[in-house]
Amino acid sequence: MKKGMKEKVLKIMELGLEVNKKIKKSFFMSYYGNANGISIEIYRTGWSENKKADYNEHIFLDLESANKKIIETIKVLEKLKGE
Repeated sequence: MKKGMKEKVLKIMELGLEVNKKIKKSFFMSYYGNANGISIEIYRTGWSENKKADYNEHIFLDLESANKKIIETIKVLEKLKGE
């Protein structure tokens, strides 16, 4: 994992927990150790059956695109936290 990536992943988890307190069942995150990746789903008004996520991202932490996707995800969560 690239330097600083762990802290950014933990930031996503922290923001997700805060958002999830505000909007129940709104943040889902999975870690895939075999692929060193995370999957994130955000439901702006909360999850319900047959509802598609408003934000859905799969980030493989070893790829060059990871940092850009992580920063984008943090921005989405910060915006949702502030709403």
